[in-house]
Amino acid sequence: MMRPALVVALTLLLSSTLGAQLPRQLPDDNLAYPVLVDLGTTTATGFFVRGQRHLFLVTASHVFFDSTRTKLKRPSAVTEALSTDPTEAAKNINKLDLVTLRKNGDLRASAEGDVVVIRMAALSHPEGELEPVAGVSILAQSKGNIVAARLRTLARFSDVRVSNTVVVFGYPITIGLPASPQIDFSRPLLRSGIVAGINAPQKTIILDVPVNPGNSGGPVLQLPPDSAPGGPLRIIGVVTEFVPILQDTIPPGPQKVATNSGYAVAASMDSVLDLIASFEAVQ
Repeated sequence: MMRPALVVALTLLLSSTLGAQLPRQLPDDNLAYPVLVDLGTTTATGFFVRGQRHLFLVTASHVFFDSTRTKLKRPSAVTEALSTDPTEAAKNINKLDLVTLRKNGDLRASAEGDVVVIRMAALSHPEGELEPVAGVSILAQSKGNIVAARLRTLARFSDVRVSNTVVVFGYPITIGLPASPQIDFSRPLLRSGIVAGINAPQKTIILDVPVNPGNSGGPVLQLPPDSAPGGPLRIIGVVTEFVPILQDTIPPGPQKVATNSGYAVAASMDSVLDLIASFEAVQ
């Protein structure tokens, strides 16, 4: 069995939980929100959500499926989640049999947005043990628990506010110089920016935040405005892609080169909440 997952209320703290260290805008536990999703040939990001009766993994649909959203790219994946104790090196590692999870209806992709929800475990009662479903194997556990968001911290598209500050968590894999290691790729990185705009017909969010391969599936947290300090953090989206700029080649030719514009797209949480509701409705 999994130990009970620590659930963070996503509220701004005015001081760090680590003794007399300098204040941090995010609680220390929140640094463990992103989950590394390893498919062997590539990696992505996800995050856990704790519902009324189940623990879920949320990520982007294209992480597991091809462009038709019907065929799995790989039969299995491994997830790595940091401990709630930021000083602990041990991680919570699970292996996912994606074929079994999909066959049993525990892996569900949205028909509307680029999101997927996997039921990882069932709860014996609201604060009880987590019993992994068929297709989820525990490979390692840290002394600390995993961090999972409560449903009340997930915001719908109507709650997104253009110009509000956001924080994006993820495991980007294409940054840095291979010959001169600068980044510990086993740890997540944070980026901050703002909600630059919305695409109402698609219920997607445009972020003024650069993202790279590996960020897909990561959570987007919206901070409260400066006029409401101490307000709750809300997860408003799932990173899905960057917005490209098409530039001419040198010398100019019939094809153009796509480069990163610095803007990103996030699927809203509406599809995630709807998928979770479909799981929770089953008795």
